[in-house]
Amino acid sequence: MPSEQFRPIPSPEPEEIPLPPLKGENERIFRLADIKPERKGPPPIPEAVRKASIEAAQKRMENVQQKDVIPAFEVHGFEGLAVSATLEKKKERLGTSEQNEDNVLIDPETGLIGVLDGLGGEGEKGAGALASKAAELVIPEAYKLAKKEIDTLDNTELQKRLVEQQLTKAGKPEARKEITVLMEQLIETDPNMAKEAPALIESVRGANDAVNESGGKTTALISKIHNTPDGRRFALIANVGDCAAYKQRENGEIIQITEEDSALNSLKRAGVLTENLLAQMKQDKDKSFPIPLSLEVIQAMGGGEEELRQFETKGVKSLPLSFKTLKRSMVAGLGGEVFEPSLTVRELRKGESIFFVTDGQSDVVEDPETGTVDTRQVLLDMSGEKMQAFFDPAGNVDPDKLTKHVMSLPLKKRIDNMRSAAAKSDKKDDDIAITAITAK
Repeated sequence: MPSEQFRPIPSPEPEEIPLPPLKGENERIFRLADIKPERKGPPPIPEAVRKASIEAAQKRMENVQQKDVIPAFEVHGFEGLAVSATLEKKKERLGTSEQNEDNVLIDPETGLIGVLDGLGGEGEKGAGALASKAAELVIPEAYKLAKKEIDTLDNTELQKRLVEQQLTKAGKPEARKEITVLMEQLIETDPNMAKEAPALIESVRGANDAVNESGGKTTALISKIHNTPDGRRFALIANVGDCAAYKQRENGEIIQITEEDSALNSLKRAGVLTENLLAQMKQDKDKSFPIPLSLEVIQAMGGGEEELRQFETKGVKSLPLSFKTLKRSMVAGLGGEVFEPSLTVRELRKGESIFFVTDGQSDVVEDPETGTVDTRQVLLDMSGEKMQAFFDPAGNVDPDKLTKHVMSLPLKKRIDNMRSAAAKSDKKDDDIAITAITAK
């Protein structure tokens, strides 16, 4: 992670109103408020499996996470999909024995594909790498246990389970009607696909105990591709933390299709950040703006009701917070309190690709305002001289020529270029992990 440190909630007298201790690397934090999901948890992972996963993770980290760079490689065994992955340590780890704390999950047996971003805890050095590796090994086992149980549900029970999960994530009882309609549509599209969704969510939640035992924390973005009886293909994605998924359409356009668990998104969902205020914050992402004091703001920044009462007693009406601070403050992950993953379902057509990336990649290329990325930067990684081939006589980029070239690149080449562009960027120094799929 970058060297900058995350500052606790600012206040007129911060030493008198401290936040709970922040765990891990402080510029990405987990919310520590005492809000617990009330719904039934996933099937427990047998203790022997958890312990074996931790031991296996310790042995296997040397094979992948110890290396400075792992060029893009293909993984076979996924019907109708090309699958590739690549990793690179951040600059300060290169040439050292420190592991890459990011990791990839590619499991042909279960069909799970994704990325994980470990965060070092208060324990031994390397706990973040161990946490992401432990999660990688446990999530497929948790998926198999959850799928076995969910396959026994009828459609009524399945809909109830799906609505429970999504209501827990939304945190708004008034959203029940809208969520119920969406889950009905998912079941109507394909009941078997609808059963994949809760199994995927439970697989991520089910890895929490193993991550706790590792001594670190990790984010996780895990996908399952499902083929429907009518020949359509869908990507189901469970996400907890700040990894991201980008979909590339056949025309070369790339859009972000998932939402990170950041304080920024949390406050946007709660209606705390108005469109006008958000627009001002985006103009100067480092500038602090007065955000009206509320429980939602305190929770998003790592506090709870006690901290809110103390601020109110002091007469504090607002907190100075910047766009950058809110975006970099993570409110959920694996390790510690169990958080509900978000669910994304998107159709994947022939020729389209999805890139699953850790924040070492997404923070470099993402446009927070539009959710799009510059394909020239992340997929071509070209020098200025080579880019001249894509300009017309008037000096403008020829979009058709550029798109044709981008889409002609093999998936491995595209993600190698993505990794290389991020590693060379001066915006951020962080570990990188990317997995990607293309529908054949």
